[in-house]
Amino acid sequence: MQITTRAAVIVGLVTVCSALGCRDLSNPTLPDGVRSPETYHSREGGVMLAEEALRQFRSVWREMTINTGLLTDELSAAGTTERAELDRRVLPEQTAVPSTAYPQQYEYAALHKLRGQARLARGVLAEYAPDMSSAVRGRLYAFEGYAEIWLADLFCSGIPLSTIDFKKDFTYQAPSTTEEVYLHAVTLFDSALALSADSVAVRILAQVGKGRALLAVGQYAKAEAAVADVQPNDAYRLRVAFRTNFGGSPNLFAQHATVSDREGINGLVFRTSGDPRTASPLMQLPVQGQQSIREVFFPNKYVPPDSNWVAIASGIEAQLIRAEAALHRNESGNWLSLLNRLRTTGAYTRIDTVYTDTTRTAISRVDTLWEAGEGGVAGLKPLEAAATEQERIDTHFAERAAWLFVSAQRQGDLRRLVRVYGRTASDLYPQGTYAGNGGGLYGEAITVPIPPAERRNPMFRGCLNRD
Repeated sequence: MQITTRAAVIVGLVTVCSALGCRDLSNPTLPDGVRSPETYHSREGGVMLAEEALRQFRSVWREMTINTGLLTDELSAAGTTERAELDRRVLPEQTAVPSTAYPQQYEYAALHKLRGQARLARGVLAEYAPDMSSAVRGRLYAFEGYAEIWLADLFCSGIPLSTIDFKKDFTYQAPSTTEEVYLHAVTLFDSALALSADSVAVRILAQVGKGRALLAVGQYAKAEAAVADVQPNDAYRLRVAFRTNFGGSPNLFAQHATVSDREGINGLVFRTSGDPRTASPLMQLPVQGQQSIREVFFPNKYVPPDSNWVAIASGIEAQLIRAEAALHRNESGNWLSLLNRLRTTGAYTRIDTVYTDTTRTAISRVDTLWEAGEGGVAGLKPLEAAATEQERIDTHFAERAAWLFVSAQRQGDLRRLVRVYGRTASDLYPQGTYAGNGGGLYGEAITVPIPPAERRNPMFRGCLNRD
């Protein structure tokens, strides 16, 4: 059932509308800089909306890397930060709107804002710029698809996918289960692919996104088919800064996060593993509002922290999807081969090092530098065959954690291990004594509750479940 109401648009009662700044869409003189529809009913307006959606996509991806990393074992809260509650996983569901917003509320609003901006931009471009490459609208469909993947990854089950469309009213939707949100994302990626025949980059973005969404619900064969022709060196890249903007604002890591290492008993070894994919040197970054710096462990893959071309979707992820499909079919040899082709060609350089120990005895040590495989990272030796199915699963997700390190994927992986593979959350997420700001113990939350502002939706009833 759907409820469509003009009043919802006028007062902006729910998260999507308030995030978009859509108050009275019939009033051409809106306050607070909110744009009237007349200002974008043109080709130029459609281009402007599409560019705004791109900026929002960059911002959302960057925030998701921080928030999902904190909730999992990738990142720990840095200094005194309001995101310590996310890192500690003490996230009770609230039924009343708090007096002050909390970070997850902003994230929820930002994801729905991206959805709404993408939908509005598509509608304007379709009407006022029909001669423009359809891939521009295809990319907007893909952006909306990723927004829904991230909603499903981070938040509890029960997300309403309410909509605001070009020349239409705001429409409340009933809550969707986590699986329904992922599958709705798949339909958006299909639309993106239908419009993107003339753009290789957008096709890669949509194909990998579709594969990611299908993998999340355990549809391995379909996920593999979605990325069938994506090559290992393919990628959709955007310039993304871990500063709040490109003008030199303080770094988000200095504000909120540092790379973890064996966080909370269960956490993987990231900083000290010696794995070049997760190398995270200590860096000094500026702190917002202070004439000071903070030392944090920052992912080497994103150095320098103020200017990076980031692979949002890549052929590496496509290979990992294929490997998981092979693992599901019990093709352990094919699975291992796919992973090892990413790691190395199988060739290495022999390095003889002669040094003198404390007794002044000359000792020869032989090292090997393994050549880079399809993943493009040198120094990774081939994996050995795992003896059991559980060991293969552990190895597979450890490889995903390394290849997709700090890219807003770890939370989706851990939840999939719980939801699809039947693993216990307490064996995956950090446990025990919390060493960060405020101390105490880690909580049990593995999802973020939907912000209470969503209760203004008459069909919303809270989280359906928190797993």
